[in-house]
Amino acid sequence: MPNRSPRPSPRGFTLLEVTVAAGISAIIVLLATQSLVQVDRDQFLRKTVIDVQSSARAALGWMEQDLRHSSLVVGSGVIWTAVSGTAVARPAVQIYAGVPGTGFLDVKPNTDALLVVGAVTGQGSPRAVTVGTLVDSTQPVKISTATTTVNGTLAGSFAANQPVLLGDYGDASWGVVGTVNAGTTPPTIQLEDTSTNVFPAQQTKELGAGAAVRLAQSRLYYVNTQDQLVRLTLAEPTAPAAMAGYTREVIAQGVENLRIGCGLDDGQGGFAACPAPLTADPGPSDPLYSEAQAAFGNFGTNQGPRITASLGSMTRVALLRNVTVNLYARSTHAVEPSQADAVVPGVTLPVNAAIPASPYVRRAYQVTAAVRNTSLGAF
Repeated sequence: MPNRSPRPSPRGFTLLEVTVAAGISAIIVLLATQSLVQVDRDQFLRKTVIDVQSSARAALGWMEQDLRHSSLVVGSGVIWTAVSGTAVARPAVQIYAGVPGTGFLDVKPNTDALLVVGAVTGQGSPRAVTVGTLVDSTQPVKISTATTTVNGTLAGSFAANQPVLLGDYGDASWGVVGTVNAGTTPPTIQLEDTSTNVFPAQQTKELGAGAAVRLAQSRLYYVNTQDQLVRLTLAEPTAPAAMAGYTREVIAQGVENLRIGCGLDDGQGGFAACPAPLTADPGPSDPLYSEAQAAFGNFGTNQGPRITASLGSMTRVALLRNVTVNLYARSTHAVEPSQADAVVPGVTLPVNAAIPASPYVRRAYQVTAAVRNTSLGAF
């Protein structure tokens, strides 16, 4: 009978081995999951920071550009506008401090607002130069730099219903184009308002040869109750007194506060801080103040227009040399408490948040713009 070796008995993993292997696998899966979760959280945080930065910096860039193209440093520092047939001086840059948060606009309480009047930028070549003199707005404005037409419009320059700034280094006046006559030599534009002198503050009250005429815009920046930075493009360089006559844009989200500061020429080659806000209601003598009340609500003590010297006087506007914009922004969504930034001291928290101290990514930004006359002749 042949000799056969015994068949080996089948052998598997013991219970202990299976338990150990399962435990190791569980640890590996847990570590991998935690790593993926952390990577996802880090990516979300980076995206959140980028969103806050890009939104805030873009908004500050637009505000800085408007300030640098404001029609200030033109002697008087004001823009002449027509109100019911009367010439009224408006500041080219106006700060509203400590807005109470009522009125026609949904302004977030205790934030500042900024009104800037200046030239339109980035739209071809709107530069034009007048020939001769313009004693008042009943006369056509003669244009010397645009002689070709496109569909009856001065090419690259003007069309009906467009706001324009007229002036030189002494003054600036706001008007709206009524008609364009491109068939004359030189071509001319006629303003809509023909009832007031262009520059009533000047002794000669005329627009001299070589003065500039440029497309204009008036913009108001403020923070609303939804923590959005809003830009209004106004039909006139005034605080809006009704829900019409402007275009509304949201240019930044999650803005907790907006604070505006400025520096004045101290007459000795240096700078002095802007004067404190008005301590008394100037009354109906200041149309700008009245319109600001209509837009923002009644101003209390130490609130309201800040560049005006006192009781409606605008003499300090001519001394304005720079404006500092402080913008305090947060993420639009809460983050993990460990990823949150501390609340910036003195910042007004969201007025509609159920838990104002929720964890957010927060950043503070600042830009200082040297106000200079790039609107009327400085090319």
